[in-house]
Amino acid sequence: MPAQDPHITVEGLEFRWDLEHGGFTIADVPCTMLFRDSSLASMLMGFLAMVGPQRFSLALQAEGQRGIEEDWAIISSAADFEAGFADLARYAYTTGWGRWECVAVDRDAKQALFRVHDGWEGLAQRANEVNWGCGLLAGKFTGFGERLFKTNCWCRQTMFIADGDPYDEIVVEASERDVDRELAELAQTDQATSIDLQRVLGELRRTSDAHARILGERDRSVQELEEKLDIIARQQAAIQALSTPIIQIWDGVLAVPVVGAVDGERASRMMEKLLETIIQTKSRHAILDVTGVETVDTDTADNFVRLIRGVQLLGAQGIISGIGPMVAQTIVDLGVDLTGIPTHANLKEALHACIAAGDRGPTLGRNAARR
Repeated sequence: MPAQDPHITVEGLEFRWDLEHGGFTIADVPCTMLFRDSSLASMLMGFLAMVGPQRFSLALQAEGQRGIEEDWAIISSAADFEAGFADLARYAYTTGWGRWECVAVDRDAKQALFRVHDGWEGLAQRANEVNWGCGLLAGKFTGFGERLFKTNCWCRQTMFIADGDPYDEIVVEASERDVDRELAELAQTDQATSIDLQRVLGELRRTSDAHARILGERDRSVQELEEKLDIIARQQAAIQALSTPIIQIWDGVLAVPVVGAVDGERASRMMEKLLETIIQTKSRHAILDVTGVETVDTDTADNFVRLIRGVQLLGAQGIISGIGPMVAQTIVDLGVDLTGIPTHANLKEALHACIAAGDRGPTLGRNAARR
């Protein structure tokens, strides 16, 4: 293709571009290219919104019938209508009008059947989820039928690409109906307004239903997400409860079994829960059982001490039980001060000590009263 004078010939049609002036011609006929599914479809839908679907379809049909002079010149130059239509169809698909097919012609019945595969009217409508029919092409085919049968004809579309059919199918037959007369009658009555309002109402209902479905799906998604978050929250609460169990093993005696490391966050949760439980149960003793702790570091040991000191501030006695040899050696090496904190080898001994302290308490009280 020449860079200064770009042109190409396809199926006998010359496509030529005027780059200096921004022009474009097909067989010396000025043309303009439009994006079918966006620019062209938007322009047509603008007219559709202004005049309504019935008037819009009839207007396209009328223009199609009136604009067939050059088309008919091609058809009439062939041996018969079918051959001439096939010649015209080559120009049609070359210029983006889809593949035209003359399926059948009954000259006695004055009826013809046409199909359009991948026609721009149907594809543009399908891409935008609308359907006003192939009025322009239907009008052209009606004009062909009038020239062929030498009588007034009418068209009816029986298949629609816009509705998902494989092609647009149009029947042209002799009829007393006249597109110009129907347009005139439509303008003089309120029929167009009624039909247009029904069409718009239908579109609004479909849009409303679509929005309702979207909102419903969104609400279900939100509900499912909230349910999942609630499950996660319950699981986290259960995990926290399992990680910090507080058991009342005797009247006034609480036990806190500890398994694993105790970092600052876990120690804070344990202290908060333990202090609340001491106040609620009015317990006098709290045993921190560390039998399940295999190793400790400075932070873990300090957290144990802080927990016991917190218990003592409430007037209860804090006890540590279950310190194993390795943990004991580590505490000594780290220099952790357990002064003033009772320790026992296991939970059983710690419980016995708490029971014994409880028994002595009332006895001392009675003896003091006697004196």
